[in-house]
Amino acid sequence: MKTFASVGVALASLLAGCSSAASLAFTPTSSGATTGGTTGSQPEIGTPCGATAVVDVCATVGLVCDLISAKCRLPEMGEPCTQAIGCDQQAPNPPSLSCVTADLNGTGVSICLVRCLGTDSASCPYGTSCFSNYCRAQGPASCVPGELCQLGERVVGQCLADGMASICVSIGTEYTPYESCNPYALNSQIAELCGAGLICQATALTLGGFADAGFCFPLCGAGCQTGEHCAQPANAFYQICRPGLPCSIDLDTCPSPESVCVPDDASSLAGGCLPVTRDAGAAGEACQPPDTIPETSPCQQGACLPGDGGSLCTPLCSRTVGARPYCLKQSCGPLDSDSSADDVVGACR
Repeated sequence: MKTFASVGVALASLLAGCSSAASLAFTPTSSGATTGGTTGSQPEIGTPCGATAVVDVCATVGLVCDLISAKCRLPEMGEPCTQAIGCDQQAPNPPSLSCVTADLNGTGVSICLVRCLGTDSASCPYGTSCFSNYCRAQGPASCVPGELCQLGERVVGQCLADGMASICVSIGTEYTPYESCNPYALNSQIAELCGAGLICQATALTLGGFADAGFCFPLCGAGCQTGEHCAQPANAFYQICRPGLPCSIDLDTCPSPESVCVPDDASSLAGGCLPVTRDAGAAGEACQPPDTIPETSPCQQGACLPGDGGSLCTPLCSRTVGARPYCLKQSCGPLDSDSSADDVVGACR
C-alpha cells in the first residue's frame, strides 16, 4: 500500500447521517481477513480495476478497488466489507480489525471496524475513540475543545474540534516538532505518538507523492513560530504549522534567490518560503528528495520531483488554464503519473 488511509475521514463518510451513537447497532460478522481472493474467473486480490468504473468488479466479491494501484485489495479501516472476505489485518492495519454489520437508521451496512468495550479507547487506533463498543472518529460528549480528555484508565488525549464535531486525540511522549511518529499506532502506544500541542499527521515528503511517513506537526491554533506558516491538511478540520513563511507560487513573495516557494501539497498553490541550500540545483539538474519534513530546498526554483532518470529540480505551474505560474516553453503536466485530476499544482516538462 502506497498511502496512509485517513481513519477519521473514512469513518465520517460512512457514518454520515447517524444522529447519535444510540442509532447504531453493531454485530460482528467476521473475526479476521482472508489472505486470498476468489478463484476462477472471479476478481481476486491483485485483479486490475477502475476506481471510476460503472461496475466495481472488486466490490462484487467483497474487495476494494485501490485508488493508487488500480487493483483489488482487502478492505481496510472504515471501508465496506463482506463476511466471506473479511478485512485486511496485515500491518499497518490493526490486528483486531474485523467486519461488522452496522444498522444505520434501519439500513444494514457492513464495514471494517475495531471492536472495543464501553468507553475504554486504549485499544482503538489513533484518532478514534470507543462508542457503542466500536472505535469511531468522534470525541466523547465531555470532550471540551482545547482541554484534556480521557481515552482509557491511563490514556490521556487532547480535544480538537471544528465547531460541529470533536475528536479526542491521544497524547504521546514525542514533543519535538517534525519528529517521526506512527499514525497507525493505537491510543495506548504513547511512545509512538506526539505530545500535547502536536498531532501525528501522515504526509508526503515529495510534492505530489504518497503520504508515506508520519511526523509530529505543531497545531497552529495558538499561532506558529517565527519562520513557519499555518496549513490545513486535506480532509482535516484542524490546521498545522509547517516550515517557511507563508507564500504562493503565483505571487513571487519569497526573497529570491535566497529562498523559493514550495507548495504544501498539490491541492493548492500556497506553501512556505524555504531557504535554498548552498549547492541548490538549477532547473533540470539532479536533486536529493527529503527524508524528513523539508526546511530547506535543494532547488533554486520549483521543487525536487521524481523523473525518468531520477529526481530533478522541476519548475512548477498552475494547472488552471491561463493562471500563473505558467510554463514558458514547456507544457504544464501532472506532477507524476499518479497525480489526481483535481491537483492545482503541476510541473513544467
